[in-house]
Amino acid sequence: MKRNVYPLPRHSVLAVLALLAFMGVASGLRAWVPWSESSDLAARVRYFAAHRDEFEVLFFGSSQVRRSLAPAVIDAELQRRGHPLRSFSFGTEGMNGYEADALLEDVLDMRPRRLTWVFVELRYWHLDGVADPRNHFTDRMVHWHTLRQTAAVLRSLGGRTEPLAHRIWRGWVHLQHGFWHFTSLGQGARSLSVRVDPPVPAQRIAAERGFASLDEWPSPHAEEARSRFLHALDPYRQRVARLSRFRGGAVHSELTDRIDLDFLRSQAQRVRAAGAELVYFVTAIPDAAPELRELERSGSLPAPLLSFNSPARHPELYRVDHRYDGDHLNRRGAEVMSRAFAARFARMLEDPPGR
Repeated sequence: MKRNVYPLPRHSVLAVLALLAFMGVASGLRAWVPWSESSDLAARVRYFAAHRDEFEVLFFGSSQVRRSLAPAVIDAELQRRGHPLRSFSFGTEGMNGYEADALLEDVLDMRPRRLTWVFVELRYWHLDGVADPRNHFTDRMVHWHTLRQTAAVLRSLGGRTEPLAHRIWRGWVHLQHGFWHFTSLGQGARSLSVRVDPPVPAQRIAAERGFASLDEWPSPHAEEARSRFLHALDPYRQRVARLSRFRGGAVHSELTDRIDLDFLRSQAQRVRAAGAELVYFVTAIPDAAPELRELERSGSLPAPLLSFNSPARHPELYRVDHRYDGDHLNRRGAEVMSRAFAARFARMLEDPPGR
C-alpha cells in the first residue's frame, strides 16, 4: 500500500474539526438570538410570533412609520369602508432598508397564514449610521447583518459613485458586522436574559399593535427636538415650501445610486412567493425626497407606491399642530395620517393595480 505523499498534519485536522464545531454551535445559537430591545422591537417580534395568524397587513420602516401609522385607526377606517382587516406595525427608529428587509425575512419565515399585504417604507437606503462609531457592534447593527443583507450591501457599494476609499471602509465595517452576526459574539447572556425576563409587557403591544406616539412615549432626544421645533418654526416651514415646489422630472442618477433597485426587486419576489402583495409608501416627512415618485412613474419600482409627501395633496399632515417635531407627527396627526392611509388603501383594494 502506498503511503500518502502529502499527509495532512494531525493538528490541521483538529483545527478543521474545531472550526466546524464552532460553526455548528454559532449557527445553532444564532436561532436563539432575539432582535434588539431598542424601540421594543424584540418584544413586538415575540408578540407577532405568538399572534401571527391574526393579521393580514404589516408595516415596515423607520420611526416615520411607527409614529405616523396607528393600526387600530387604520383598521377601524377600513372596517367602515367595508374591508375588515387587522394590521400590525414593525416601524422602528432609525431602521434602514436592509434592516427592514432582514426583519421582513424573519417575519415571512414565521409563515403567517393570513398575511395578504406588506407595506414597506420607501426611503433612501443610505447607511450613514455606519459612519457613527456609537452604532458599531450594537445589537441592532449586528443582528440585521445576515448573509443575504451583508452580501447585498457589499454588492450595492460596488456600484456607488462615492470615492473608492469610502466604499472600501464601509465594506470592511459591514464585513465585521457580518462576522459578528455569524459567530453570535457576545449574544449568549443577552439572549437568556430576554427570554427569562421580557422587558416589555405584551398588553402594551396588543393595545397599540406597534404604534407609539411621542406624546406618550418621548425620549430625552425627542423632547429636545420638539423644543427646537416649537422655538424655531421657520426652518420647518422652509422645508415644507421646498417640498411644495417640486413639479416632477426625470429620475436622477443620484437617486438610483442611493436606492438598491435590484434588492427591491428581490424583495418583491420574496413577498409574492409568500402569497402576499407588496406596496411601498412614503410618509409625510418634509424632506422625504419627492423624486421617489418618479421611480414609480418611470416603471423602476417592482411594486405600487403610495405617497403622502405632498403638502398640496395632504396639507393637514404638515400643519404645525399635527406635528410633534419637524420630522414626526403627534398622536392627532398620526390619526389623520392613518385615516388618509386607510382611504388610499381601500381604493387600492377596490381597484387593484394592474387590473
